Order: sequence, then structure tokens, then C-alpha cells
Amino acid sequence: MQFAVSALAVTAVAEATGRWIVGPAGVPERLLAALAAPALLYLEPVTIAIGLAALGAAVAIHLLARRTRGEPSLVGRGGITRQA
Repeated sequence: MQFAVSALAVTAVAEATGRWIVGPAGVPERLLAALAAPALLYLEPVTIAIGLAALGAAVAIHLLARRTRGEPSLVGRGGITRQA
């Protein structure tokens, strides 16, 4: 359990500093990911819950913002391939 939570914390740090989730990340997503990282690293039940909520919100906001901006899908751009 600790390994998985720590791996999510590293993912949150990468999202915040690398400015990339599924595509270029905006400021709100990066701030939420930056908030999630130390909360996840503290490894207490309450902070893990806060970190998971913040990280989930960052990913959800990113995916919704990507959809409303009209960015193309990952299908057909080499990111995801369709099986016939």
C-alpha cells in the first residue's frame, strides 16, 4: 500500500513540474497536483485521502478541459491504436 501511494506521489510531482498529464496541463491541474504530492508522501490516512482527492480532481479537470477546448482525441495520433 505504501509503495502504491508513494508512486502516486511521484506521479503528482511529475504532473506538477512537467506540465503534462495526457496533454499540456494548465495551472489549475498543476496546482492540484502540487498539493497532492506532499499530502500523499506523508502516508497518514487523512493526508492520503486529501492527496488522492486532489490528484483525482487534477486529472478530472485536465480531461474535462481538454474535451471542452476541442483538442483532438488520442486515437489516431499514435497515442492509442484501434484493433480491427
